[in-house]
Amino acid sequence: MLCPILGDELYCSRLTDIDGQVATLQPKDLHRIRGKRYIPPALSARLGIPAEELGKLPMFCHIHSTVFPRFGWIIGRPKSEQDVADLYANAPPPQHFLAMVQALGMSADLERYFHEDEGEDQVVGGDEKF
Repeated sequence: MLCPILGDELYCSRLTDIDGQVATLQPKDLHRIRGKRYIPPALSARLGIPAEELGKLPMFCHIHSTVFPRFGWIIGRPKSEQDVADLYANAPPPQHFLAMVQALGMSADLERYFHEDEGEDQVVGGDEKF
């Protein structure tokens, strides 16, 4: 994947079009494209937005669910006296993220992803589900 996250400046800025083919530039050669951002023509066509406007896209990266292991662990206290569990955090995607998912025709895929881990409500290693 040349640019795994839509709107990612780090990897997207290394892409350029050379004779109709996508090419990856080394960081030392970035001055050659003078900040010109590569936008895949298929993306522009799919969204119906000119490439110049697509260059203003925010980054579309969202962490839906994450775990903070041993949240609240007190440094210096013996392990036997620790009474903490992992902290599970979930956050719904922001509206602009959902709008892009819908525009790209990926709503069913996102819905399937959100329901992937349903039914796995087991408690692991003393953690509490609440």
